[in-house]
Amino acid sequence: MKWLIAALVFPILAIGAVLIVLWNNEVLDNVLEEFGFNFELQSAKSEAPAQTTVVQRDQDVLNQNLVDVQNPATPIAITDIVAFIGPSIVRILTPQSEGTGIIVRSDGMILTANHLVEGIRLPQEVLGSVEVVMSDGRSLTGRVVCQDPNADLAMVYVNEEGLPTVSLGDSEALVPGTGVIKLGYALNLPGSVSMATGIVSAIRRDQTSGMALIQTDAPLSPGDSGGPLLDNSGRVIGINSMKWVGPGIEGIAFALGVNEAKRTLLGDLDQGADCVLPPLGVPIITAIGDQQDADISGNILVWTDTRNGNNDILGYDLDAKREFPIATSAAEQQHARVSGNFVVWHTCVGHRCDIYGYELASSKSFPISTARGVQQFPKIAGKIVVWQDNRNGNWDIYGYNLDTKEEFQISDDPADQVSPKIGGNIVIWEDSRNDQYTASLCPGPQCDRNPDAIRVFGYDLTSGTEFPVPHTVGAIDKDIVVAIGDNPLGDWISVFNITSLRSVAAWQTRGDVIGLGINGDIVVWALNNRSNIYAYDLRSDTEFIIAMGINLGGLAISGNFVVWHDQLDSDGFDIYGAAVTLVE
Repeated sequence: MKWLIAALVFPILAIGAVLIVLWNNEVLDNVLEEFGFNFELQSAKSEAPAQTTVVQRDQDVLNQNLVDVQNPATPIAITDIVAFIGPSIVRILTPQSEGTGIIVRSDGMILTANHLVEGIRLPQEVLGSVEVVMSDGRSLTGRVVCQDPNADLAMVYVNEEGLPTVSLGDSEALVPGTGVIKLGYALNLPGSVSMATGIVSAIRRDQTSGMALIQTDAPLSPGDSGGPLLDNSGRVIGINSMKWVGPGIEGIAFALGVNEAKRTLLGDLDQGADCVLPPLGVPIITAIGDQQDADISGNILVWTDTRNGNNDILGYDLDAKREFPIATSAAEQQHARVSGNFVVWHTCVGHRCDIYGYELASSKSFPISTARGVQQFPKIAGKIVVWQDNRNGNWDIYGYNLDTKEEFQISDDPADQVSPKIGGNIVIWEDSRNDQYTASLCPGPQCDRNPDAIRVFGYDLTSGTEFPVPHTVGAIDKDIVVAIGDNPLGDWISVFNITSLRSVAAWQTRGDVIGLGINGDIVVWALNNRSNIYAYDLRSDTEFIIAMGINLGGLAISGNFVVWHDQLDSDGFDIYGAAVTLVE
C-alpha cells in the first residue's frame, strides 16, 4: 500500500488496486512488475515533438466563449477546443519524470503537478531547472519557482513573453455527469498533445486538507499528470493528478479542482506575493565521504562517517562549533545514538557486533555488551540503553542501566523481537510471535504475514509489564508514541499516549513515511520521495514544511532543531539541519 513517489506508484489497497501517479520514471516498470501488474510504460525521454497544426476557425467567437468565466459558456466542438488550447499545453521533462504543464500567464508562468518537479533544486539556494517543450517543438529552460506539496501544485517559469494562455473555469460549479476533456502528453509520445473525453463521476474531498478532487472516467496515462481537465467550453476546471488501476478497476481518475489552485499558487501570484521554495537547510558537516544516520540531543550531534575509508562515529558540538572523534578504530562503527551525556553505537568485526558507549564529559568509551553473537541497533533514553540481541539463537531485546552497570533481558519469547525504541520508561519493539504461517507450506510473500496479528509489543521498565501495541511505532518521546499506518494515498501518522492509548492527533501523508521523529509537541517526518521534511505542531494542529532536499534521510529532532543527511552534490551525503519555526 505505498505511494512511492520516486517510483510513481501509489498504495496497493486491500481490494488489490494501485493508485498510479501519472508520469514516467525509469523505475516504474520494475515496481509494477513487482506488484504483478502487466503494464508497460515508456521511461526514456522522447524526441522533441513535431510542430502541431492549428485548425483555423473564428477566433473572436471562440475566445469569447473560452474567456468569459462569469457566464455560462456555449459548448464548443472538441476539435476547436483542442486546437485552441493545445498551444497553451507544454511538456515538463526532468531527469526522473515526464509530464504536462499549463501556461497560465503570458509572461511565462506554467502550472503543473508538484510531484513532477519535487526535489528539482541545486545547492547554494539555486533554483532547479526543468526542460519545457512548447507545442511548436521549441525546448526552453524552466525554473521551479513555487511549490505547494499539500495541493500537489508547482509553478515553473520560462523567460518568454506573449505566450498563449488558458482560461480558468469554476470547479465548484461542477456536478456529476458534466462532460470533461483531458489534455496531456500521454507517455511523452512525440507529436501534438493528446486528448480524451469523459464525465465528472463525483466530487471528493481529501481527508486531510479538505481540497476538492474531481473524480472522472476520462482516461489518464502516465505523462498526463499536471495537464488540464477542461469543461465542454474549453475552460480549465482541474489539474490531472492520479488514477486507480488494477484488476477490475476501470475509469477512476482524479484531478485537483482548479479553484484550489486559485486559492493557493495562482492566488498568491495575483496578489503579488512572493512564490519561493522551502529552504534547503543549513550544512553542518560536509567532509569528504559520507556523513549519514545522524542523531541529536541538545547541542550534541553524532553520525556515521566514512571519510577515513571505514565507518567511524564522530560528534559535533553545535554551540562550540567543534567536531570531535568518538569511535575511530579499524572496525565498522555504526548506528550512533545520543542522549544527554552518553553516546551508544554498535561495532562490528566480521560477523560479530557489540554495543559500546561514550561519556561526553570524560571523553571515554566503554563496552556495554560483548556477548556472543550479534548485538546491534542500540537506542538510548537517559541512562537506559536497549538493543536487539541474538545470543540465544533468536532475536531478543536486551537493556543496560548506565548507572548500575547492570544488563537485563527485556523479551525472551522464542520468536524474533527486533528494532527496539525507548522513551522514558517504555520500550517498544517489533515482534513476530503472532505471525501464523508455515514457510514450507506457503513460501510466497503473500502467505508470510497474518494481517490481523499484533506485531508490536511494549514493556514498562517501572512495572516490569509487557503489553501489546496496536500500531506500528515510528518514534517515541516519553509516553507519547507516533505510529504509522497505510492509507490510500500514502500513510497515516497517529500520535497517542502509550499508557492510556488516548489519541492526541492523526493526519494523512501524501507518500510513505521513511523517517520519523518526535520531541515534545513537534513531530517531524520525511516521505519516500526524499525531497521534503515536514513538521506537525501538536498544540496548534498545524502541518508545515521545514526544509527541502534531494535524497534526504536519517531524520532526528531535539528541542526545536532537526538534523538529517542529504546528497546535494556528487561528493556524497552530508549532514544538514534546520530550526523548527512554528506557524502561529
